[in-house]
Amino acid sequence: MLRRELDHNPDDPGLYERLAVFLDQNRLGVEQEEIYRRAIARFPDRSWYHKLARLYLRQRKNAEFEKLTQDAVRIFQGSELEHYFQSLVGGTLRCTCA
Repeated sequence: MLRRELDHNPDDPGLYERLAVFLDQNRLGVEQEEIYRRAIARFPDRSWYHKLARLYLRQRKNAEFEKLTQDAVRIFQGSELEHYFQSLVGGTLRCTCA
């Protein structure tokens, strides 16, 4: 039902959020990942990256998390990037970049 409503109302971010929560509660991570990716493509709100990153961390999808983080580094700037890391790991991540 939520998917059909999303098809009819694709510009409502609340529908994406409700569907993602439903999918998470029902352990449908693949579908949840798809919803987050659709939201990232449709909305400028950067919080969708955070939600997808946390999904990857919960599911221990390290390669996907690393790629998403690399994308975020290219896309986010300054305090936005700092906020991204703090929201995921509480600011404990240290860059070991050379």
